[in-house]
Amino acid sequence: MKKDKTFTWTSKKGSKIEYILGCEYRAAYDEVIDDGWGGTISHESKIIFTTKVSANNSLLFKIDCGGDVLRDAATGYITMTDEDVTANGERYYVASHRSDGVLCIITMPEDIYNNIARAMSDFENSFEDIVERKAKKLENEKAELGKFIEKAEKQNWLPTNAEYAAWRKNYNNVMNEGGEGYIPSCITKEALENAKLKLEGLKGEA
Repeated sequence: MKKDKTFTWTSKKGSKIEYILGCEYRAAYDEVIDDGWGGTISHESKIIFTTKVSANNSLLFKIDCGGDVLRDAATGYITMTDEDVTANGERYYVASHRSDGVLCIITMPEDIYNNIARAMSDFENSFEDIVERKAKKLENEKAELGKFIEKAEKQNWLPTNAEYAAWRKNYNNVMNEGGEGYIPSCITKEALENAKLKLEGLKGEA
């Protein structure tokens, strides 16, 4: 899931500044370590912000914030400050690039600053709502699969697909004279196995 929003303004020196705020939700996952021991690293789900800033269509800097927001600039993550820049009293945005330690500072009008801060909050709330709905849907799916498996295991007869197809045909010929009519449903061995596999897979999802 990805979203982005673009902000533009003209600097005091007349440059056209374009600021693209990107936001992406990354689900939790397990990373297998190739160490011969079969170890894994569990990564938690997180919201990652990215920043791309250009002046007069020329890229100034682009930063992936690794999922942390409003951290100190020295850590390499996005930092928005409430302090004022000395020149012209404009608020400023600070970001540092972790790979080479370059510190980038740009000035921006207060309304732009406030709009960016609001967009970051809106993005986070939006993704949190999506994740919450996804979690509820996941729990419902697991509950339904659990009921299905419980019902299957209580059946007196658990046929294969082929066995049930043959039984259906015979039942229909006898009870419905080969026409259309009621035929009792039955969970098959394959359906039960698929349900168990799907439930196991859902247990690993965030």
